[in-house]
Amino acid sequence: MRKYLIVTLLAGVLILFWSGCASQPETKEKATEPKVQKTETSEPEMEKVTEDVQLVAKRSSYYSDGVLASYRVYTYADEGSEKREEVMYNSDDEVEERIEYTYERGTLIESRTYNGNGELQRVHQYEYNQEGLLIEDKLLDPKGELQTRQLFEYNQNGKKTKWSIYNSEGTLLSYSIYEYENGLNTRIENYSAAGDLLDYFIIEYNNDGKPENRTWYNGSDEVEETRSFEYEDGALVKETVYRANGSVKRHIVYTNNGYGNPVEVVYMDAGEDILEQVAYEYINRTRVYYQPVE
Repeated sequence: MRKYLIVTLLAGVLILFWSGCASQPETKEKATEPKVQKTETSEPEMEKVTEDVQLVAKRSSYYSDGVLASYRVYTYADEGSEKREEVMYNSDDEVEERIEYTYERGTLIESRTYNGNGELQRVHQYEYNQEGLLIEDKLLDPKGELQTRQLFEYNQNGKKTKWSIYNSEGTLLSYSIYEYENGLNTRIENYSAAGDLLDYFIIEYNNDGKPENRTWYNGSDEVEETRSFEYEDGALVKETVYRANGSVKRHIVYTNNGYGNPVEVVYMDAGEDILEQVAYEYINRTRVYYQPVE
């Protein structure tokens, strides 16, 4: 059971990591207000920045024949980009899952997941450091009892360097180490609680700083899988997944909008027969934040 939990958690974080690469929106030119004269205090001079962003409003998944399998609807605050609720429906428009998000002063502090009958399934509680970086993710069961704790560490540049998973008794289950070159994450190593290397990923980047190749190795330095990435106008348009012997395993093709966000993602096998199709719909919002003046 522990082994299954570890593998599931590791797979989840890697999926999130690479999904971010695929769906990161291209922002328009940033608008700034006139700079304020520096004072004699040691506080950094800040400037207000506004940018247009797109938020996912709906994600629909289709079978290979184009028949709807399920869809998710996302609800946000009236202003800004705070996600309030995420609801998954089946093809008969029946609720299968609902997730509620709670914020405090603009920071996500808790998410609650319910099943289709409205019964609480799990709770995630989040804690952050003074820089606003996530340092702890606690998973609780419906009774509020701790199941796992995920802890995150960062370097002085705010880049994640370690991700550790503990059970409810505080026993380490596994951990991952992140290495960087020129600010880019080039290597991810996954270890058992005993410190044995389980597997690792090597990431190569193009001149624009976007992932170009990612190779997955097992603990014996043998290639398990390789993935290549292709871009057009800075947006990801295709992924090709290769087996250890170099043969193609599957293709993932992206159709993007003017923001560089995918409106359709098609998953195909090596012969380019469709396995699954995913469609996205968006809403436009204006995001406001402050950053130090260079």
